[in-house]
Amino acid sequence: MDVSGRLAQGCGLSDRSVIMARTRRRIGWALGLGAVGVAAATLVVAWAWSRPGADPLAAGLAAYERRDWPEAAARARERLRAAPDDLEARRLLARAAARQGRDAAARSLFGRLGGVEALRAEDLYLLGAGLLREQKNDLALAAFEQARAADPDHAEALRGLVDFYTRHDMPTAALPIAEHLARVRGSEAAGALAVGRLRLDLLDPAGAAGALRHAVETSPTPEARKLLARAWLESGKPAEARSALGPLLDAGSDREALWLASRAAIQQGRWDEAAAALKRARSPGSDEPTWPEPAPYVGAARCAECHAAIHKSQQASHHAETFTPPGRLTSIELPGRPVVDPADPGVSHAIERRGDGIVVTTKTRAATYHATVDYALGSGDRGLTFLGRDDDGVERELRISRYNDGSGWDRTTGHSTRPADDQYLGKALTADSLRTCLGCHATDPAAAADRSGARPESADRGIGCEACHGPGGHHVRAAAAKFDDLAIARPARDEGARVLALCGRCHAPRDESTADPNHPFFVKFQAFTLAKSRCYTASDGAFHCLTCHDPHRNASQSAAFYEQKCLSCHSPSAAGPKSTACPVNPSRDCLSCHMPVVKGAVPHTPFTDHYIRVRGPAP
Repeated sequence: MDVSGRLAQGCGLSDRSVIMARTRRRIGWALGLGAVGVAAATLVVAWAWSRPGADPLAAGLAAYERRDWPEAAARARERLRAAPDDLEARRLLARAAARQGRDAAARSLFGRLGGVEALRAEDLYLLGAGLLREQKNDLALAAFEQARAADPDHAEALRGLVDFYTRHDMPTAALPIAEHLARVRGSEAAGALAVGRLRLDLLDPAGAAGALRHAVETSPTPEARKLLARAWLESGKPAEARSALGPLLDAGSDREALWLASRAAIQQGRWDEAAAALKRARSPGSDEPTWPEPAPYVGAARCAECHAAIHKSQQASHHAETFTPPGRLTSIELPGRPVVDPADPGVSHAIERRGDGIVVTTKTRAATYHATVDYALGSGDRGLTFLGRDDDGVERELRISRYNDGSGWDRTTGHSTRPADDQYLGKALTADSLRTCLGCHATDPAAAADRSGARPESADRGIGCEACHGPGGHHVRAAAAKFDDLAIARPARDEGARVLALCGRCHAPRDESTADPNHPFFVKFQAFTLAKSRCYTASDGAFHCLTCHDPHRNASQSAAFYEQKCLSCHSPSAAGPKSTACPVNPSRDCLSCHMPVVKGAVPHTPFTDHYIRVRGPAP
């Protein structure tokens, strides 16, 4: 079903021919005339309401233009009382209702205009905005896309799409729409600002600076100036950053601008200026230890110069081994013969080494498909999955993965049991889904995808120091100068909500369906499930991921280690007003009851359930 069909079906929009027949009948009934008199009656109504000073529809449209939604609605209703089938009055009433957040009423009115094809770009945009408020995301996106198709330059529809894709962590999809918005008359500044934000999200500070400079020239708002300063700082250009902040620094009251000025001074080695700016800013970085530093990356090897022990420990952990770039694929052990597809014995997957690379050849009953492996994801402790490009250059998550539970090579988790023929090779990835994959397996997804190796963090083995602590360019300067502010994010000093948000960038669901406790994959997302636990909600932010886990090491496998954590609050001798002892077993076996290991929910991979709770009897 096409976009229009899905939108019509999902929103209950009627077929146009039915609406028009009903409209003609209503005109006759409203005036007490038969079908023969409908045309004449329509002309009489049109003449009566076209007289100067007597047209409430014109007054309503004028009110709508000046954003007086209640007045526009009142005038539309006045018009409809005299001419119940005036479609433009109904359209105006629908729009006014939508602008006032009366979404169900607006949708009903839009549905009586004549189906999706009768809706104009603004109607479709407003319909989408209402659907979004009702969390009907797929339908909202369809409405926004239909609005853009109806009018490619409709600014609100373009902004709606940019916001939608940005909210769903799809900056690559949002970027060309934002770039188009920046060319629409009257929306140049908003579009340029959106482009700048998106390029910052995509770790392209130079591209962001170009767009944000245009935004500042068009509309020099404080927001645009501060974002431009961030882009320049991430690019290592402190003088340009300070110039962007100039008017805000002259006013002297913008805390964030002063903090950014301190960062420019750090890059320039002007320590007295940095200290003065920091004092005036009252250091937002010290208030929020996970505050991101707008700095260049330096790579984990640079961190090792001062933090040798921590670096050595972290580099030996699974976190540091989650990404294998093309140059290291030779270390992966491959199957000695083609792997028979677990769902169809007539399909096979040959995984072979070609020089320093790996090629996968999938043979189905209908065709043969090839992919050259670009990356391997996973430390190998639980499994290993390949990403590669097919013969058409499409990036795919390949269908066959290696598992470490004794099963060997099997279907990649999340892949369809019986896919379309060309999907037996693997699932096609969008640029955003590829970025998401790399973002949870490497320090910097942009560096991971960049084959040049020009970025220092591209040498990191998987998740490096700066994945959690942020870019270290300011920190290495501040530490060398023994500056009071070490200019680095320190999550261990932050409150629980922000720690969970940081860990949740990878350990929380992106697909809304898997956020349901009844979904089998729910157990995968420890940061998300932990947040539902009373241990977290009743702790005032004191209990979080770092309470039990050292992110620089592999998670302990000792049940006794974790039980001691539990008993520090849940034992008869525990102190504190919120401490409670377990009435069933107050001294041991906490995990088996309250955090059991769940097997089978995710194929080949057992997960400890971090939704800590009192459970009923096992089914």
